[in-house]
Amino acid sequence: VKQHITEIYRSSSAMTQLLDNIFSIKQLKTMGHSDNLTRSNLRDLVDDILELFKDQFTIKEVELRNEVDPGCFVSIDRNMIATVIRNLVSNAIKFSDKDGLVTIDAKDTGKGSVEIRVTDRGIGIPPENIPRLCSAKEPYTTKGTAGETGCGLGLVVAKQIVEAYGGTVDIISKVGEGSTFCFTVKKDS
Repeated sequence: VKQHITEIYRSSSAMTQLLDNIFSIKQLKTMGHSDNLTRSNLRDLVDDILELFKDQFTIKEVELRNEVDPGCFVSIDRNMIATVIRNLVSNAIKFSDKDGLVTIDAKDTGKGSVEIRVTDRGIGIPPENIPRLCSAKEPYTTKGTAGETGCGLGLVVAKQIVEAYGGTVDIISKVGEGSTFCFTVKKDS
């Protein structure tokens, strides 16, 4: 029964994320990008998002650390950036082994932006697959460490959102050691 409940939970989580991604793409195409920017405390936003994943971290026995400075304020479309962070955290969980670690932190770039980083100590990504991760033409997906599946849209949507708001995306990974997904947003002055 526990195994079936876990599978039902994973399936419903995947469906929810897919619908969220589809909604975000539609919203990007129909709304102005700078109309919805608000001053937001990044640590509070990350705390809210991580609360949504509490069950997944528990089921997979992955430790989570929010290392964002409590005084970090950014100028963002809160819903869109929440979608980006949710997609990155979901992937970090998906590709982490039992007793893994996922951290989220942020640093001032000194160029009017803040770089947000989601890091895992998971299985890592072969270098030849990194360019494919954010490709809308050739969506790429692979199974997670516990057999989790995806549709390959999460990182595509994340990149489109970040770039629509003038940010950049970077992926650093080493097979067997984990991955760091970085993106920039406007710093609130």
